[in-house]
Amino acid sequence: MHELSSAEALASLVNKEAERAGAKRVTVVSLVLGKKSCLMPDILRDCFALFVEGTVSEGAELRFSPAGDREFYLESLEIDS
Repeated sequence: MHELSSAEALASLVNKEAERAGAKRVTVVSLVLGKKSCLMPDILRDCFALFVEGTVSEGAELRFSPAGDREFYLESLEIDS
């Protein structure tokens, strides 16, 4: 299950970026997810929720944009500051 380690790394990145931006809350996390990335969006969403409990990212919505290959990266964050 690649989603667990990917969600953990994503949660860490999102929380670091939110802290750097002085965010009080992260509302949306936009991701690019390639068709061949071997990641399932629903599982990634559930795993991410576990890793962000008690942080400014708790409750953030994950939005996925399709990509052609193996890409998986953070596209943008929407925050309340």
